[in-house]
Amino acid sequence: RMTQTWLSAFPPNKGLNSSTNPLLLTVNDLTRADNIIFDSDPTRKQRPGQKAFQVSQEAYNPDHPRVQYLYDFYFRNTSNALVEKVIKVAGNTIQADVGGDGNFDDIRGSTTLNPSDRYTMDTFANRLVICSENTAPLTYTGSGNIASLGGSPPNGSLCRKHMSRFWIAGIDATPHRVYFSQVD
Repeated sequence: RMTQTWLSAFPPNKGLNSSTNPLLLTVNDLTRADNIIFDSDPTRKQRPGQKAFQVSQEAYNPDHPRVQYLYDFYFRNTSNALVEKVIKVAGNTIQADVGGDGNFDDIRGSTTLNPSDRYTMDTFANRLVICSENTAPLTYTGSGNIASLGGSPPNGSLCRKHMSRFWIAGIDATPHRVYFSQVD
């Protein structure tokens, strides 16, 4: 029987550290900051000199829903230039920081979202794939609104790109099953 050891890296109060030898990092130094889910504290911290935008007014304003999830989405546009957009889930909305200045636009379109769902996202085949517990996987290409991914992928609260495939798990009806796509 294999024993699991859990290592707590929270709070990540030292921020992102991409300049130090990875073997010398302490537990709460982040070398990669993908898929950070905020359960109770909607703040995030960065080292000085890194790109940041102000979300504290929104996060602590009772008129705005709590920020549940942030994802840094990189994709290539039609000119083959690399573009970055921060994607935010808050309440029943999915929003994109289209100008890089912390002002978010709702990209939900006519899609109905469940505000109690947990979301995960990853980039696959130059598009963002959005997974959640109760909604079929969605996609975002960097312009327009989110749309259904199409095909017949299952709902799942966990998704990740690995080894040129897209993997989905966290399905209530089949908790021990993992689904995967064709090779990218």
